[in-house]
Amino acid sequence: MFTPEQKRALLIGFGLILAVATILVLIWLGMFLPGFAGEVFRKLAGMMWTPLVLDFSLFLLGIILILSLNMFIRARKGD
Repeated sequence: MFTPEQKRALLIGFGLILAVATILVLIWLGMFLPGFAGEVFRKLAGMMWTPLVLDFSLFLLGIILILSLNMFIRARKGD
């Protein structure tokens, strides 16, 4: 069904999505901590979900991901 290269690419992509989702869930769970730690996580979550910051951070994450994958592929092929 999938070639080994495609399986590897799918696993890497799934791993990246899972890592980001895990970080977001941990930040969300941190909001329920009592005291100063909870306030810090609430402030962090509030800044992350602000539309301007969210759009800009997703844009930067996409650019970084594309450039790093491009560098990795070029290094592997020897260009």
